[in-house]
Amino acid sequence: MESDMYNTRAKFIKTLVPASDTLFESDSMLNVLKNENDFILEKISKQPKEQRWRRIFIRSLFAFIETLCFRLKQDALEFNKFSSAEESILNEKTYVLNNKGEVEAKVLFLKTPENLRFSFNAFAKAVEAKFVLKVDDVGWDSFKQSLKVRHKITHPKKFNDLVISDDEFQKVISTMHWIYGQTIRLFDAWRNFQEELQKNKK
Repeated sequence: MESDMYNTRAKFIKTLVPASDTLFESDSMLNVLKNENDFILEKISKQPKEQRWRRIFIRSLFAFIETLCFRLKQDALEFNKFSSAEESILNEKTYVLNNKGEVEAKVLFLKTPENLRFSFNAFAKAVEAKFVLKVDDVGWDSFKQSLKVRHKITHPKKFNDLVISDDEFQKVISTMHWIYGQTIRLFDAWRNFQEELQKNKK
């Protein structure tokens, strides 16, 4: 089911919502990153203790998660249902006055957990889907622990920071299943709402 989630969404987009280059670009990007995750996992299945592949997979998985967050926000903007403050965060921008007294846009750096929750909630709001991201289960806990592992291999300060234990890697795998599962739940909620609309029009 996980391997088909973006192909399914792409077909759904074509039939139930107006054509959008933004939505199609999201599907293309997420498919590429999902396939990359699958490719690395296949390598790990043949060399389960290989630290190099574990580190590569963690970087790849979080690239997927960060791209997913950004693309959900970009997709949400297509539906024009947000305040100017919300749109600023969806665009990951903040505004300040420069020394000339002119408005200047700056990149807004968002913490990953808060960004993840906001991105899913914003997309659900945009498409009127009955969806709440699950943050009270083991998946959310695994995600937060895996984020710490990702930080330590991205900014290593000692050799041991480059070593991923079996327990840590299992948390990463749990995070993968959780994020894929939550994404499927979100798209299913969207599809269910659209299908209900179609029924009511008949």
